[in-house]
Amino acid sequence: MTYTDVSPGTRAPATPRRAGRGDAGRFLAAGWLAHLALRLWLVWGQASPAAYPDEAGYLAAARLLAGGVGADLSGTTFYQGGYPLLLVPAFWITKDPEAAYQLTLITNAVVGSAAFPLAYRALRVLRLDPARACVLACAVATFPAALYFSQYALVDAVFPVVALGWLLSLHAFLAGPARRTAGARPGAHGPLGGAGAGAGAGSSLLAAYAAAAHARGLVLLAVHVVVLLAVLARRWAPRRAALAALGAAVAGGAAAKVLNAVVLAALYPSGSLDLGRLLVTRLTGLAGQAWALGGAAGQLWYLVVSTWGLAGAGMVAAVAVAVRRGSPRALRICAAALLLVTAGVAYASSAALPDEHRVGNFAYGRYTAFAAVALAAAGAAALVRAPRRTAVAITAGAGGVLAAAGGAAAWHAGDRLRDHQFIAFDFPETSFLTGDWSALDMPGASARAFAVLTVLTCARLLLGGSRRGSPARPRPGSPSRRGPEAGARAGLRVPAGLAPRLGAAAVALAVLAVNGAAAVTLTRQKGWAETPILRGLPERGGVAVSTGVFWATRIRLIQQVSWTRVRRFDPRTAAPPPGACAVVVPWPGAAPAGATWPAAPPGWRVAGGRDQGRQWGIVVWRAPVCGSGPSALS
Repeated sequence: MTYTDVSPGTRAPATPRRAGRGDAGRFLAAGWLAHLALRLWLVWGQASPAAYPDEAGYLAAARLLAGGVGADLSGTTFYQGGYPLLLVPAFWITKDPEAAYQLTLITNAVVGSAAFPLAYRALRVLRLDPARACVLACAVATFPAALYFSQYALVDAVFPVVALGWLLSLHAFLAGPARRTAGARPGAHGPLGGAGAGAGAGSSLLAAYAAAAHARGLVLLAVHVVVLLAVLARRWAPRRAALAALGAAVAGGAAAKVLNAVVLAALYPSGSLDLGRLLVTRLTGLAGQAWALGGAAGQLWYLVVSTWGLAGAGMVAAVAVAVRRGSPRALRICAAALLLVTAGVAYASSAALPDEHRVGNFAYGRYTAFAAVALAAAGAAALVRAPRRTAVAITAGAGGVLAAAGGAAAWHAGDRLRDHQFIAFDFPETSFLTGDWSALDMPGASARAFAVLTVLTCARLLLGGSRRGSPARPRPGSPSRRGPEAGARAGLRVPAGLAPRLGAAAVALAVLAVNGAAAVTLTRQKGWAETPILRGLPERGGVAVSTGVFWATRIRLIQQVSWTRVRRFDPRTAAPPPGACAVVVPWPGAAPAGATWPAAPPGWRVAGGRDQGRQWGIVVWRAPVCGSGPSALS
C-alpha cells in the first residue's frame, strides 16, 4: 500500500483536472465554426441556382413568405414551405436574387454545421468517450450527403440535421424516466443533453417541421406519433410528458398543413403535380409494389455506398440493438424508429415518383440522405467499440446489405440502368467512386465502397488495442501485465489506454480523407455561372413569357425576376399582358431574332437573345414605353 504524506508544509499531489461541461461546450463551438468555414468555402463565389426547378421552387416560396412577389409554378412538384421559412430573413435583407441566393447558402452552412455537435452527442449516447466521439463526429459530419446538397437551395441541406435532432430529442425524452429511476442528475450528459417533457415536445416539433419541409417528413412524423402512442400505452414515460409530446406533434402537424396550404394556393393556382394518386395506384397493384420495392432497394443500396459502407454497418448495428432485450429501452426504440423511417421513406418515395426514364428511378440517394449521418455514426461507433470478431461480423453484414440491396435493384432495373437517361447530379458519390460521370457502375461503386469499409475495419483492428473497443482490465499473464504496452493480436503494440483512441482516430482520419477528396471533386464538377435572362434591362414593368418557352427557362425567369410576377401568354393569339415591358419568346434558331414574334405590337424591339437550339433558344423583346437600356443577355 502506498501512502501520501499530507503533513503540514507538504503539498498533496495535484489531481488531474477532468474536462468539464464548459470545456466540451467550447470544443463543440470550435468544431461547429470549423465545419461552418468548410461549408462556406465550398460555396464561395456561387451566386445562382443550378438545380432547376427545385431550387427555384423553394426560393419562390421563401420570397412569397417574406412578403415579396409570387409566381405561378402550376404543374410542377409542390415545394413545401418548411425549408423556405428558414430563408425568409435572406429576402428581408435584400431583394436582389443573387444576393438572396448567397444568403441562402450561408443559412444552409449555419444550419448544416450543426451536424457536427449533433453527431458528437449521438456518439456519446452510443457510449463513446469524448475523445473518440469528437474525432468520429468530425468525420461523419462531412459525408457528401451532409455537404453536397448544402451547396444548393434545397431542403436536403438541412434535413439531416432535422432528422438527427429529432432522433436525439426522442432519445432524451425516452431515457429521462430511466435516468430519474437510477437517481441520475437530469441533463448530466453534456451540453447537448436533457430529458423530460421539454425533450418530448422538442422531438415532436422537429418531426412536425420535417413534415412541413418535405413529403418524406410525413413518414418521420407518422413513425414519431406511433412511438408516442406506444409510450402512452406501455407507460414508458410520465403520462403528462407523453401527452404534451403528442399534443405538440398534433399542433405542429396542423401548423405545417396550414403553412403548406398557403404556399400551395399562392404559387400553384392550377394545382401541383399530383403524386398522391400515383402513390395509391402503386401501392394497390402487384406491378406497383414491385416498382416500389425495387426502387426502395436501390435507395438503400445508394445510402450504403454513399457513406463508404458505414451506413450499412449502422443498419446492422441498429437491427442488433433493436432486437436485443438487454439494450436500454430508449436506444432500442430509437434504433427501430430510425430503421423504420429510413425504409419507409425509401419505399414511399419510390412508389410516389413517376417513371421519368431516368436511371435515378432505380437507384437514388437524395431522399434517404437524411439518415446518412445518423446511420454512419452508429456504424462507426459499432466498429470502434465492438470486439474484434464482432467488428468483422458487422463489416460482413454491411457487405451483405450492400450486395442484397444492390442485387435487388439491379435485377429490378435490368437493361434500364444502361438505356435510360443518366443525370450526374443524381449520382455524386458513385460517380466519385468510379470516376464515371456518364453512367452508373453499380458493381464498381459497390466494390469500392466495401473496399473503403474494409480499410476502416482493418485500421480499427490494427490499432484498436484490446479485444474490445474500449479499455479493459488486463487478464493475468497478458502483455499489459508484463509492461506498459498492450499487445494486439495483429502484432502492433501501443499503450493500453491509448489504443482505443488510436483506432477511432485511424477510422476518422480515413473517412475524412475520402470525404475531403469527394468534396473537392464534386465541387469542381459543378458549374454555376449563369447569365440572368434579363440582365441589363431596367427592373421595372411587367414581364411575360410565351407558353412556347421551354419550362426550365420559364422557371429560371421566375427565380431571377424579383420585382414583378412573371405572366404567361400565347404570342400567336394574344397581345402581351397590360403593363408588360419585357416579353420572352422561343427562338428555334432557324429564323432571325426579329422574326420570332411576327405579331409584335408596333415599337417593340429585340433586346437580346440566346440562339441555343429549338429547346433552349429565346429572344427578349422590349416595349418602347418602358425606356431603353443596355441589351439583355449581353
